[in-house]
Amino acid sequence: MKQIYILTFLLITISLNAQLYPDRHTTSPSDSWKSCVEALNPNGSSDMSHWVKFDFDEIYDLAEFKIWNLNDPATLTDGVSLLRIDYSIDNINWTEAGTYEIPISAGSSFYEGIIVGSLNGVQAKHVILTAEENHGGTCYGFSEIRFYLGLVVPIELLSFEADCSDDRMKVKWSFGEVSDFQSAELEWSIDGSEWETIYTTQETGKENNGVLSNEYIDIRNRINEKNFYRLKINDNNGQIEYSNVVNSSCDLSIQDITIYPQPVSDQMTINMDLMESSEINSTTYNILGQEIERKVLQGAEGMNQFIFNVNEYVTGQYVIRFEINGNYIEKKFIKK
Repeated sequence: MKQIYILTFLLITISLNAQLYPDRHTTSPSDSWKSCVEALNPNGSSDMSHWVKFDFDEIYDLAEFKIWNLNDPATLTDGVSLLRIDYSIDNINWTEAGTYEIPISAGSSFYEGIIVGSLNGVQAKHVILTAEENHGGTCYGFSEIRFYLGLVVPIELLSFEADCSDDRMKVKWSFGEVSDFQSAELEWSIDGSEWETIYTTQETGKENNGVLSNEYIDIRNRINEKNFYRLKINDNNGQIEYSNVVNSSCDLSIQDITIYPQPVSDQMTINMDLMESSEINSTTYNILGQEIERKVLQGAEGMNQFIFNVNEYVTGQYVIRFEINGNYIEKKFIKK
């Protein structure tokens, strides 16, 4: 395993590296940890892997943690994309804290890293970071890791997830213990670095068998775009806990295209809402699957309207298939 060059990993330690902006990171490849050859993981339940181990001088309560991914523009794809954290008190018995998704860095001297999540006050003297996946490169690494100290916030986050359902982005989370809950803020990002609060609630959620469930629907509907989400949990004592970061995206859906009138006699109008300018290939088939007509359309960002003449079609049912940026969507219409 390679040497750690920067060890600003605890809030109480002395930084070995001075920068004008302490929360920014250089693009120098020397300011990083990188592993290109697997080694036997100190956690006995793991096999050969890419890992780095921290040994603290005493036992600490570990709270949230921040990471700067590899920031050298030439090796951004070597940056870790999936990071597993294991912790131990005795260096023998290890517990998995979780697996976290790490966005690719900006490759910029203004890159400030991201707070990935919280270890919720677990006590640890030893920590192993295992790079399970990268962003497509040949090696695995990151520039810097920082752990913050703190006791566990008296709020138990059981789950946090996001997925596309019914063509809308749904973010769900659930709580167990909420003895000192003040509020929860749902934060959103396009890259996992810059965050914006899109929803705040003081409600703990709907209770069912001791579990408090919450759901938020992101109505902005950013089609074909990746969305990053995290939950910021505030307690009445001013302490803050962050959830893990999740991301998901919605593909262009059938609800983004409408055809009218139905049925149609001579002309039909097709409305199509696009997130970006795109070339659209449309192919019309009859009920037997035979190709009737093919068109290439130029769509602009936003709402588009196309007029199709079908007065020469015979009476019956048809399917029109649209191909947009590799996504295929089919709509039916009836010619009367």
